[in-house]
Amino acid sequence: TNMPLIIQRTATANQFIVAYRDGTNTNGKLKIGSLSGTTITLGSAQTVTSQNPVYLKVRFDLNTANKFSAAWRGTSNYAYAVSGTISSGTITLGSEATVESNTVYNISLEYDPNTADKFIVGYAHAGGFRGNVVEVSTLSLTVNPQQDFSNTSYSSKGIFKWNPSTANQIVAYYNNNQVSPTQAYARVVTVSGTSWTTGTEVQVHNSEVSDLFLDFDPNSATKCLFTFEDDRVGGSGKTGFIAIGTISGTNLSVGNVFEHEPTNTVSDHIGLYDQNTANQFI
Repeated sequence: TNMPLIIQRTATANQFIVAYRDGTNTNGKLKIGSLSGTTITLGSAQTVTSQNPVYLKVRFDLNTANKFSAAWRGTSNYAYAVSGTISSGTITLGSEATVESNTVYNISLEYDPNTADKFIVGYAHAGGFRGNVVEVSTLSLTVNPQQDFSNTSYSSKGIFKWNPSTANQIVAYYNNNQVSPTQAYARVVTVSGTSWTTGTEVQVHNSEVSDLFLDFDPNSATKCLFTFEDDRVGGSGKTGFIAIGTISGTNLSVGNVFEHEPTNTVSDHIGLYDQNTANQFI
């Protein structure tokens, strides 16, 4: 498929959805899967887009059972989205909507955990790390005006996540391609309706970065985890790093950066907090 598989649990016990790009015809496809003991059963594939998608993401509405949305970069390099529902193992899709009609890179998609039928699509492009609030009415999408997550004028990587413990709060994490070497930054974002305000931008790392990943401590409203690769450490290799962020109101501070793999080349790594134990992650 030349693209990672995306697997998301649905609101139904032992059911999940798989999103992928078909290597035969380059369509983006979805399948419903079910788990019984150690046996997995997959339903028929359904095309979500014929646009040769890159950065395909799927997320479920936490406030509306069996409703989901997908976002991706299409053949025009623009950002697109669609919403769908699942009923008795059948997927129903609405009409595709254009989110951004300029070239985009990374795509992020996250539903508002406190508001039904509202999600944000984020993307990096020549104007920085930006995004749009998207509202869902049945399966029709309303794309609200674009807004900035970053202060940078050009980003090639970006990710954001809602704080699961603080309503209407996001942390945005992105790189700045206008400086050399490329550096990583983050900030707190406060969402109100279909717009947002940004807190002070802080630097996470001051060297060449890639493969940004962000997670929140589910047992603390003020802690988040930043991971990234430093492409300049160890010559041609990539070294994995982590840093802990602390949120106070609309401000973010970032602690010391630590190497988690100082001797070997790493790629496509992530860091996840323990769901049951505060201050513990892998």
